[in-house]
Amino acid sequence: MARILSSMLQADFDTEILPQGNTRPVMRYQGEASFVRCLAHILNLIVKEFLVTLRASNTATDYRIVEDLQNNLSLAESHSAFSRIRILALYVSASTERKKEWRDLCQLKGMDAKLIQYDVETRWNSAYRMLNDAWKVCI
Repeated sequence: MARILSSMLQADFDTEILPQGNTRPVMRYQGEASFVRCLAHILNLIVKEFLVTLRASNTATDYRIVEDLQNNLSLAESHSAFSRIRILALYVSASTERKKEWRDLCQLKGMDAKLIQYDVETRWNSAYRMLNDAWKVCI
């Protein structure tokens, strides 16, 4: 279906939109490869909306919370579990001393000394990786 639509659209574009004498197609639509990028973008939007539903804070808010944590070392109860994992990942990775303490603690507990990966807004699977890393630490 997609290939038929693509070829029909390309044919219409070539005959109606291209100036006469131009033999090189100008349209950049390439069929399935474009669908993959489009689906990845749609998936990214779905995950972002899901994270909003989970009350996950954004990057600017997380940095502000980490700065507050350095001063008084307390975290408000209103943050969701997802936000707390993000803040933990950012807090540990913000200082080389805390990274070393994290690795020492992991070795003491017999766990893998990998840091919890902080998720970024532009990659939909980074939230999954962050939650997966946190789950491994809990087990």
